[in-house]
Amino acid sequence: MRYSAFKSLLRVTSQKLTQWIIEREGLDVHFAVNGVEAVEKTRETSYSCVLMDCNLSVKDGLQATREIRERESVCGGKRLPIIAVTASAMSGDRKRCMDAGSKFSTTLNDTGL
Repeated sequence: MRYSAFKSLLRVTSQKLTQWIIEREGLDVHFAVNGVEAVEKTRETSYSCVLMDCNLSVKDGLQATREIRERESVCGGKRLPIIAVTASAMSGDRKRCMDAGSKFSTTLNDTGL
């Protein structure tokens, strides 16, 4: 139970820090609470870029990315840049993110957080 609470606190802190950094550059930020919502938001809104958390609930970020890519292949148009973000730095994680259709993948270790 403690780990779950810590993980939730870390996720909220990471979101607030990410939001602050992006808004400081004059850009708008939208959050999705799970992968289903992330797919829906990209269907409803035209985004310049998506930072996709690989560990989203309900539907993980990899599956959400695959669904976005499938929709793009059917509908055509410009391919949305999706950057996979994960706290995990396990061997093979970056490849799984790229295989799902992410343009780039980064971990918290890459960012120094």
